[in-house]
Amino acid sequence: MLGKLMNLLGEPAKIGDGEKKCEGEPVYRELASAEAGLLPGMPAELAEEERRLEEALPEEWLLQVRETVLRGNPELTEEKYSWMERELKRHFLLIGLLRRVSLYSAEAGLIWRELALFEQEYQQFCERYAGYYMQVQAAVPAPSPSPSADSAERACFELLYMLLFPVEAENELLLGPFNLHTLSPQLLEELHDRGQPLCGELGFAETSHESRAAVAESLTSSLRDRLEAARECSAARRLPEPHASDPATVLLTRSLAGEGFPFDADEQLDAPKAEHGRLGAARASQKGPRP
Repeated sequence: MLGKLMNLLGEPAKIGDGEKKCEGEPVYRELASAEAGLLPGMPAELAEEERRLEEALPEEWLLQVRETVLRGNPELTEEKYSWMERELKRHFLLIGLLRRVSLYSAEAGLIWRELALFEQEYQQFCERYAGYYMQVQAAVPAPSPSPSADSAERACFELLYMLLFPVEAENELLLGPFNLHTLSPQLLEELHDRGQPLCGELGFAETSHESRAAVAESLTSSLRDRLEAARECSAARRLPEPHASDPATVLLTRSLAGEGFPFDADEQLDAPKAEHGRLGAARASQKGPRP
């Protein structure tokens, strides 16, 4: 999976190290668009949130920031920058839904800091999208998979991220590898209780904004359906279709089972990723841009 790819291709360039792009650096595919890229079938209210986010970020301003960042970081490619910008937009969407969300990408943080230097434009963006000033966050590294509060927080982040967005190799290069952490028993227990419309452990923000409240309820319900499928798979020793190719359901199943995971997780996790392609030698012959 990702670890093997990174061993073959080398570590991604470190922002600010001033080094030129080297032959062993991972290759980022071209994106046709740096939009957040929600998965199909998301609630209409969430698609509207993505539209509002894009409208609050004028293209001319984004191009100014891109030029500034690329000029100051000559090791960056246009292709990698587009993935970084997409990652930041996904983070902004999560900020709109959650009480708190850690920033796991230093590269996305680089763009965020540059956006904030355009004080007037950034203030207008915050007011139009969030309704308040969003303080720039410092990026944190992905924690080790050993049991800890940080590991449980990362697992919760991955659960929501995989529910909303496709995860490709480039995303893992920017955020750190996925599927190394398990969800906390408290989250699983609360998610199992359908007596409450929301699961507090997921961290959805309390809001009077009707569309965001509707998104939180819809996503919670969707995760509860996946949790039921995860529980059923313990007897069948395999996730039934269509859940076998759903990373969020696989994470729920692995977290329920702990060390006694009843089937080959890597095999099932590889299935959806194979649909998106891999980083590697085959990438060089891939001409078409990513959606």
